[in-house]
Amino acid sequence: MASRPELIQMCLELDIDWCGLSIQELTEEIRKEADRRFNKRYPISTKNLSKTLRKFLVKEYDYVMKDKGGKNVAI
Repeated sequence: MASRPELIQMCLELDIDWCGLSIQELTEEIRKEADRRFNKRYPISTKNLSKTLRKFLVKEYDYVMKDKGGKNVAI
């Protein structure tokens, strides 16, 4: 589980209004926005994602990150 400052950083990266939200609500909002932005059936480009967000999506929600060659990226 990510800490509150890490969740806030991810919210800022995804343009999510985080003010007044609990840790659970932040987690849910990040998941909703990630699902909306990134279709899980297709590889996700890690170029514009922070390491914190990549790690969170992979560990919490089983996202798969791949490099340009199609190999899984170790987080």
